[in-house]
Amino acid sequence: MDMVMPGKSQTYTYPNRQRASTLWYHDHAMDRTGENIYRGLAGFYIVEDEEESSLRLPRGPFDVPLLLQDRTFKKDGSLQYETNGHQGFQGSVMLVNGVPWPRIDVSTRKYRFRLLNGSNARPFQLALSNGDHFTLIATDGGLLPEPVFVRTLPLSMSERAEVIIDFSRYAPGTKVFLMNSREKSPLAQLMRFDVVRREADNSMIPLRLSDPPFSRGQTVRRSECGRFGQM
Repeated sequence: MDMVMPGKSQTYTYPNRQRASTLWYHDHAMDRTGENIYRGLAGFYIVEDEEESSLRLPRGPFDVPLLLQDRTFKKDGSLQYETNGHQGFQGSVMLVNGVPWPRIDVSTRKYRFRLLNGSNARPFQLALSNGDHFTLIATDGGLLPEPVFVRTLPLSMSERAEVIIDFSRYAPGTKVFLMNSREKSPLAQLMRFDVVRREADNSMIPLRLSDPPFSRGQTVRRSECGRFGQM
């Protein structure tokens, strides 16, 4: 209800005094949120801090945000949207960063992927097509206390997660798909990783990632992180 009328402006200031985390911004106009996000009013909002910067996690071009969405297009290329009786809309085409079923060239090294489910009503159960594990390092609230190895990762609407995939175990020429195991083809395939070159890698995944406020004063066991995926 905080509206800005035509010809008017309003300034919002975000001090970002919080721990590092992968956030996102999106429109939240009353009764229009779903459609406005569907039509593009959404994106990543990444906060960093000294604790995270001190770690040797993949950086720069090896730190890749991936916005997962589904859309339906009319014959003229415009977007089709229906509320389906306020049950939410599920599209017929999978997009990653706005591109239908894209591919990305990767090297034989570790990559950090910041995953965001920006869909209107479609949950994901993420997995690699070859069944290999990936390493979960962060969720909506930022870095986990320690990394967790998972083979599948549930991601509901608006949820974020950060994973590291180590492509050094694959030979150049290998192709690996990021899948949504909840769906059947063609919606099951989200994107493809093409291993195209060998490259040195000085990044690492530390055994201890963070000391988040929610874990202080209690023991965090690996079994308590089971809700993030299956071993």
